[in-house]
Amino acid sequence: MFGIEMDINVQIVTYILIAGAIINWAIRYHQRKTIQEKVEDMGGQLLSCKQQYGVFNAGPFPYDALERNRSIYYYVYVLNGQNKNGWVKFSLFGRPDWR
Repeated sequence: MFGIEMDINVQIVTYILIAGAIINWAIRYHQRKTIQEKVEDMGGQLLSCKQQYGVFNAGPFPYDALERNRSIYYYVYVLNGQNKNGWVKFSLFGRPDWR
């Protein structure tokens, strides 16, 4: 009896983990695409885009303990032959904060 219930529970947990991974990938893909579109709208070309993790890699954004669901990216692009860089913070709610 316990074997069948555990098999169903394992399947449910597996499906939840897979769904979470797919949603996470889709969110990150959309955020990077937003950065690329912003740079291309300025007439530039995106060279690199890296997500920053941790409290001390937050760039110009101060740490806020209440804002746990945020993604911060550091990106480098070329505009008019010059390398430039920027930061952007995506929150769960609200618009991207470009710096």
